[in-house]
Amino acid sequence: MTEPPVKRRKVEGLEASTIATAEDTQTQDDEVIAPTSGLEARPSFANALTQMKDPEASGDAGDSEGGANLWARPEISDFDKTNDAIVFQHLEIQDSDTDPTLKIFGVTQKGHSVLVHITGFHPYFYILAPQGFQTSDVLYLKTYLNKQLANQPVFNISVVSKRDIMGYKGEAEQDFVKVEIRGMGWVELPGSSCTVVDKKASHCQLEVSIAWDKVAAYSSTNDATKTVPLRILSFDIETAVRGDIFPHSDHDQVFQISSMVTTPGTSDPFIRNVFTVGECDPIDGAQVLSFDTEAKMLVAWRDFVREVDPDVITGFNISFFDLPFIFGRAKKCKIWDFGDLGRLKGIPSPRPKTEWFDDPSMPRGRRSVTETPVAGRVVMDMWQYIRREFKFDMSKKEYQLESLSGRFLGDGKEGLSFRDITPLFHKGPDGRAKLAVYCLKDSYLSLQLMRRLNAFECCSQMANVTGVPLSWILSHGQPMKVLSLLLSEAGQGNYVIPTLKKPIETLEERYRDPHFGFYTTPPCGRNYWKWAPEDGGLSSNDVVTSLTTKLPNRAKAVIANNICYSTHIGKAVADELGLAENKNYVRMPNNELCVKADIRQGVLPQVIERLVLTGEQTERVRYELGLFDQKISNGVRLAWDICANAVYDFAVSDKLPCLPLLHSRATGTGAQKSKGHAGR
Repeated sequence: MTEPPVKRRKVEGLEASTIATAEDTQTQDDEVIAPTSGLEARPSFANALTQMKDPEASGDAGDSEGGANLWARPEISDFDKTNDAIVFQHLEIQDSDTDPTLKIFGVTQKGHSVLVHITGFHPYFYILAPQGFQTSDVLYLKTYLNKQLANQPVFNISVVSKRDIMGYKGEAEQDFVKVEIRGMGWVELPGSSCTVVDKKASHCQLEVSIAWDKVAAYSSTNDATKTVPLRILSFDIETAVRGDIFPHSDHDQVFQISSMVTTPGTSDPFIRNVFTVGECDPIDGAQVLSFDTEAKMLVAWRDFVREVDPDVITGFNISFFDLPFIFGRAKKCKIWDFGDLGRLKGIPSPRPKTEWFDDPSMPRGRRSVTETPVAGRVVMDMWQYIRREFKFDMSKKEYQLESLSGRFLGDGKEGLSFRDITPLFHKGPDGRAKLAVYCLKDSYLSLQLMRRLNAFECCSQMANVTGVPLSWILSHGQPMKVLSLLLSEAGQGNYVIPTLKKPIETLEERYRDPHFGFYTTPPCGRNYWKWAPEDGGLSSNDVVTSLTTKLPNRAKAVIANNICYSTHIGKAVADELGLAENKNYVRMPNNELCVKADIRQGVLPQVIERLVLTGEQTERVRYELGLFDQKISNGVRLAWDICANAVYDFAVSDKLPCLPLLHSRATGTGAQKSKGHAGR
């Protein structure tokens, strides 16, 4: 992905001496960008904040102003830690560097945050057993491997029967050696199997430990009607500006941090505040917290985040600027425990990781990527999301917050030039209040973009479809998601997948937009949240058929021809098994052969069909229960559409190539043969 354009407050005209992470990748908003055609002059955001004001708040910015009394999550009550089951939606999974323990973070339907330590699971892999390998050889192999490797890592070896996914050789299974090494769905933990952790390692409300084989998971279809009051925090920072020098955390302090907290499906944030250095006039509808020094402000904001305990942190360009900058300032101010901004205790402030890779679309052919992890929380940068989902013209500054807000919201940033930020801050309480409104507006726009584009729901659907953690949707490319799908389906068919020929994804593949290659017309041109018929609402049948009929032709081709690693067969093996062409197998345009589905159904077709079936079931349940929403429906459709394309792309890549698809016109023949398939 390209390095994001910097917000308007950043400085125009980077010089050669600026920091490396900004080189060639940052563009600046000099003056306020002209609003989208038809957009009238906007009133100050201060008026909107007044309308959001809690009617029970006192008129002089009392305790409940800006949701000051709503920071904490609801308390846990009437919970029997011995008998009560814990049911929650998991959001984030982390493994351990020291032992085979998984940490799963989630939220219950009552809004309680949960951390689960899953113990006892030993990672494993399979190797093909040589001919003549006996059970008596297991002990010898284990001893040999432990001598060759450090720390006696081999825990157990067993012989199991599996199918090799590469090629059809009849239905006979082969012996494999299973080697165990120490090392956005719903989950239920039986109360009798859980152990409540008294000395908690996290800031979560509930922390338990449980054996891996006691965890029960539920499919996304069964949970189509369930909603969880997740907390989404949007924040923005305002920094000092030194002339025309790009802000750097080693030299430029943070003046203000604005924060807004909401839950999915709501329009206005229930918490609205700004942390500022120096005295600041009150702002109607928002809480103002003033501090003598930057260090005190940063510590207070960290404590605020810990108390609010957000599940998702969002904003505009936060992955590349705000988060790295604020962690850098914490280090500069010697706040060594600022890493507690996440959910795990005792985590030192993370070091932002910046890497470079080649990208011909950039001015000098290079692009930088910066990651700043926040333990246990999902970071969802709206610039990053929009850059992946919509194809606009970066040279025309169409990815900047002002332009995107005008396009999608009919709104925009406060009318303030970046050159006014530092002088306005030094004007005293009145100037800081004006700057605070500007900062609050940026946080608000990020939330409104998330809501308008249905971004969180789309990412949640994609996580459910592919079976990867929510944070991976933005931080990993399509190959990782497809491999997760393939492993899941292959496991159900008792297949094993060979070691990939190349790494599952490179840094470039993680951040290059995975969608642009799939559409001749980009999603933004299709206006995908408004594709419903003009003459009224959709029926249940319309909802279902819309998913299947819009399946890409090349994905239909995979199904129509039963193309897969597992159905690929050589001519000699086909003759040996007595299989006849056209009756038992089909010949691809590149002369590769695939057995028909009545002989063996391929894994790749099953993956694509499962994507469609799950989408149909989810949307039918939502529609029949009156929960159907056109934007969510289109988010679901887009997720399945992208995944179906990605399955094909993965199969023709050099990571795990499927020979029948290579250099083949299978998509053309498949489209002809699958005309009747789309409606089934």
